[in-house]
Amino acid sequence: MGEHKGSKAKEKEDDDMSAYVKPIQATPTLTGNDAISIVQQVLKAPSPKSVEKNKKMLEIRKRIEKK
Repeated sequence: MGEHKGSKAKEKEDDDMSAYVKPIQATPTLTGNDAISIVQQVLKAPSPKSVEKNKKMLEIRKRIEKK
């Protein structure tokens, strides 16, 4: 049986699309000191100085948004 005219166009379109697909990268795994360091950073409470700085920045942002 003969090929349909549209099937070659479909193949060309598929070839064009494959150029835009990025390869899937493996998810990095954390072990040892790196994992411990990240967990410690996540569990660490912010310092009073950084909390105060964030409050001031939030107030400034609110004033700017009102204008």
